[in-house]
Amino acid sequence: MEQQKSFPGLDYLKMILALLVVMRHACQYFAPSNSIFYIINVNILSVCAVPCFFTISGYLFFSRENASIKKQCIRLFRLYLIWTLLYLPLNVVLIINKKLTILDLLKNFLFSGSYYHLWFLPALIVALLLNYWLRNKNIVIVAICFSFLFIIALLSEPYNFLVSERIDSLFKFYASIFLTCRNGLFFGSIYVFIGRMLTNIDKYEINAHKIILLFVIGLLFLFAEGILLSLYKHYEVINILSACIILSPMMFLTFIKIHDTKNFSALRCRRFSTVMFCSHPIILGITSKLCKIIQMNSWGGGLVISIFLICIASYLLVIFSEKEKFKIIKLLY
Repeated sequence: MEQQKSFPGLDYLKMILALLVVMRHACQYFAPSNSIFYIINVNILSVCAVPCFFTISGYLFFSRENASIKKQCIRLFRLYLIWTLLYLPLNVVLIINKKLTILDLLKNFLFSGSYYHLWFLPALIVALLLNYWLRNKNIVIVAICFSFLFIIALLSEPYNFLVSERIDSLFKFYASIFLTCRNGLFFGSIYVFIGRMLTNIDKYEINAHKIILLFVIGLLFLFAEGILLSLYKHYEVINILSACIILSPMMFLTFIKIHDTKNFSALRCRRFSTVMFCSHPIILGITSKLCKIIQMNSWGGGLVISIFLICIASYLLVIFSEKEKFKIIKLLY
């Protein structure tokens, strides 16, 4: 997300988070779901990436003076439309293979993303709008409301086994219309709110040792929660973990203190992370098909090759976008 102020540390963090998302989806393509490598990447480490993206986005928007919610939402929606059009050929394949209807695609576009990873963009729009509309309301009440919505998201997915059959039937009815609770209302709103609260961080003295301690506690909690759910419920894919409520702001506070005079390199990292996040499923799909054609038996080889190609392609797109005759590429970020 482009911003007026420079936060190099956050740009570097976004690049790391984008790599975690790429690793998550690459593991789902190549790694065996019962391997430790898969569980650590898909069900633990990468789960904190999107919450932290929400937190950063909330901070960047609400830290700007006279920030325009209209311009921000239009920019995000334009980015969503552009990538939706780029993924249109793949959606056509889904229509043919999975017999999806136009109504299915419309529901996906509105509620769960026009392609599986693009759900973040409309979710961010909703989360920003909610926080903007409630910005002058009582902070405690807003925090309680967003926390309640987040608990619903937890109960709808990883902790669904805790709810009664009656409540579960309500979740299923909701899912038949809105598909998922992993959206801007139930999931993104609390993290954007945390980002908004972090804009006041300069008013307080934050002890670096306490941040590190909380970061370690959050990381331990993340591993414990992810491993227990993977073993107890045998989840192949975990999308939401409660530990991210602790870990995401701690990651933010760790990286925002990083200062760098080479702001242009940080700017490239920012653009690189957006392009990599939005484009990686295309290259993953191509790489997986190539691995099948050449009969590559090593899932590790496919994983390494795909991630390497994603990084190279994203970097080249960013580099070429800086040239005048290729400036149209800037629409991708």
